[in-house]
Amino acid sequence: MYITIKSLEVTRVSSPGEIIGIRDLQALNLKQNITTEEAIDRGFLTAAYTIEYLQEMNSVSPSIIAKDGNKVVGYALVATIVLWDWNEDDQLLS
Repeated sequence: MYITIKSLEVTRVSSPGEIIGIRDLQALNLKQNITTEEAIDRGFLTAAYTIEYLQEMNSVSPSIIAKDGNKVVGYALVATIVLWDWNEDDQLLS
């Protein structure tokens, strides 16, 4: 499945709604949520980050997102070494 994008804006995360948009887009592309054909054609994700971890990640270094209107349609996450200690408390995955 491919989508047609009319207007693409690339920016840094600046609101809680955008973090939710990252999580929602991530969920759509998790290996367990797509078909084998989709996985072969466009790849898949294996890690499901929690909202809390995404918030922490973005407080350290805001992620880059692509938006079509108000909808997040792409993202690039930044995880610095500061977040590794936070991850050890099992807060990373949902």
